[in-house]
Order: sequence, then structure tokens, then C-alpha cells
Amino acid sequence: MMKEQIEQIIQSEEDYKKIQSELGRKKKPAKILKLLMNALESYRQSKKYGWSRPWNKYDLVNFQSFMLRPETDEHLVTAMQQILRQQFPGMAQDAQDFCDELLANREQLMGFIFYHEFHDNGIDYEGVTLSFGRVNAKRFRDRLDLILESPIDQGKSMGLNRARLFVDPYREGVREPLYQEITTALQPVSRELFDLLCGYSWDWANDENRLWDHWTSHYIDYFGDRKLDLDTSYFYTGVEKTSRISQH
Repeated sequence: MMKEQIEQIIQSEEDYKKIQSELGRKKKPAKILKLLMNALESYRQSKKYGWSRPWNKYDLVNFQSFMLRPETDEHLVTAMQQILRQQFPGMAQDAQDFCDELLANREQLMGFIFYHEFHDNGIDYEGVTLSFGRVNAKRFRDRLDLILESPIDQGKSMGLNRARLFVDPYREGVREPLYQEITTALQPVSRELFDLLCGYSWDWANDENRLWDHWTSHYIDYFGDRKLDLDTSYFYTGVEKTSRISQH
């Protein structure tokens, strides 16, 4: 089913609540649950109800997800703050102000790391998203995402070559992020963070205290197992034939 057809399944809050209830019962066949879940996610994304955003959803599979504890994973909050200033010095002031306020408010701050494979303009990438956010007015989410990616060529991951940034606070009636940028002029702080997050992919692969694996993810198109057959990878594959590589 096409994206447009999926989005048409839910046309109102009443539809949304009915499908939420249906999914909660988990009585339908898996194929139907998957269809309903993807429709629900499309609607939630359009309203910014939850964590879902289009840049982590289309032409992409998230194969590994970890929860952060901002109060103890302080080094990752600090790394994000450094990258915002050193990697994206041209960021608009209103976006910078939002990022500063979000990251300073540790009590409300939520964090995740998502590892993905992504097909973009004819090129396959493997990448990682460092994602921070918070609840806004109960139903909505503010979100700040840094995405670091390595292109894949003939089964080999070639090394970090681009960073993407999405600054996306909830704003009533506005679907587009407040600020977004992509750069290939990478600074040392971005390479250092990429190397650190590569290590977590392997080190936390079986850590139940870190893994995020909600039952709903089994019925969402953009969550699943790795699809690419790689000889070398910066991220955990669970396949013996794939060699682990690092930035160093």
C-alpha cells in the first residue's frame, strides 16, 4: 500500500482513538496490525504526537535502538552541545536557543540512539541518530536529531562522510522542522562522536537495560532486521562474516 493510502486510513481523532484501541487488543492478524500501526504512525507524525519523524521513517530501517539516561549519559549531552556549535555554527538563533534550553533541562530530557540503513538518492548508507527530546503539552514531542552516516559501496562501509541535523520543536500547525542542515565538511567532534556511537552498537547489543524494543515496533515498517549484506560495518550485525571496523 502506498504512503498516501496509509495516511487516508485515519482522517480524524475519532479514527485515531478507534485504531489505538484495536491495536491495544492485538487480536487482528499480523498483516492487519502492521497496516493499522503504520497508519497510526503516519497520523502521529503529522501531529507530532510522538517520537516519529519523516527523516527516521522513509526508505530506511532502524535495526537497533537504545534508551539513554540523560542524567547519567552526560557525555552525550555535552557532545551534542559541542557539535551544535562547532559543526553547525550557522544555525539560526531561534533554533540555537531552543537547543540550548532543551539540553539544559535535564529533568524533562529524553534520549535515544537509533541505528539504521538508509537508501538516499541511489546511495545506501548505514548511520546512527543521536536523538534528544521531551514531552510538550502531554501529547506532543519536541525533538533534536543529529544523524551521522557512512556510505556503502560493494558491501563495504566507507566511513563517516556526512552529518544531518533536524531541530524540530512542536509548533502548532507547523509540520516542517524549525531548522535543518546537511554537511560533509565534518569537524573532529563529529568523527569522535561517531566512533563512540559505533562502539555502543556492539557493546550494548545484548544489554537489556539499554535496548528499546516496544511491541509496537514489530508492526512498523521502519523497524526491523538489517537488510544489506555487508562485508564490513561500523555497526553490530550479528553475522559472523561481517567484519567490525572503526574510525581509527
